[in-house]
Amino acid sequence: MFSPYTFNHKIEGNLLRINYSGTIQNKEMVEIMDRIYALLGNNFIDKLLIDSRESEVFLEFRESLDFASGHPPEFQRVRTAVVERKENEAQYKLYEMFVKNRSLNLKFFTTLEEAILWLDA
Repeated sequence: MFSPYTFNHKIEGNLLRINYSGTIQNKEMVEIMDRIYALLGNNFIDKLLIDSRESEVFLEFRESLDFASGHPPEFQRVRTAVVERKENEAQYKLYEMFVKNRSLNLKFFTTLEEAILWLDA
């Protein structure tokens, strides 16, 4: 079922927390990422925590690959933890592999606690 997406953020020192929910397709993901890039570019952030557990992401394989290869420098310099639902793990492990090959410091988690521990390590 389609539901409009929401986007919220909070800056805590050098940590940017992002939460989005709703139905996310390519157009919405572009909007979300543009907002994240702007926040990273306008603030001193070196850790990014994205909680997308309340969203339904519908991206084609090629669209995911395009995102993985197209992150700008402001995204490439941060340590990024993404919290996602367990049932989406296979999809996001593939994305994680793509970005690792691009030397991005990004990892997916299924719990907020694990993500925060990794960011603080």
